[in-house]
Amino acid sequence: MPPTKGSKPRTLEQALEIIAEQRQKLFELTAENKKLKDQLAKNSLISSKDASEFYEVFFEECFEGLEAMESGLLALQPGSTDMEEINIIFRAARSIKGGSMAFDFNAIASFTHAMETLLDQMRSGQREATTPDIDLLLESVDCLSEMINAARDEELLDEGRITDLKKRLEEGIEDTQI
Repeated sequence: MPPTKGSKPRTLEQALEIIAEQRQKLFELTAENKKLKDQLAKNSLISSKDASEFYEVFFEECFEGLEAMESGLLALQPGSTDMEEINIIFRAARSIKGGSMAFDFNAIASFTHAMETLLDQMRSGQREATTPDIDLLLESVDCLSEMINAARDEELLDEGRITDLKKRLEEGIEDTQI
């Protein structure tokens, strides 16, 4: 009769029985661990090398989008209804937001969404492009650039500045002029 849990074996036979049970459990756990590792490897769609290449492309595209946004905003005239220019700026913001969401950079996606919403109001004719809006968006592009650089370089940011700018963008969204 095997000893109860927590009791000491009384005979060599009982000790060997316990050792055999423990070996079986260890074998089963090892087999289960191997199955899980194999499953994880099969479920992994990309290698870490491939992932770093995807990140590199993402960051390059972000910086191209930021350049398009900045040049478009600098060319935008207050009171303008230049839909082509506004659409270029909007699409760049949307692209950055989408990529950020895909790579789980949620703070970048959320911040860019606020910019995108303000730009969408201009696209839809709900608001004109005003000097304060253009200045706010230019300041936001600079902040977004810092956020993307920090994500790429795995650095911390001035969260206060980001929160303040996002709040100003959201206040601007609520205060449509037309």
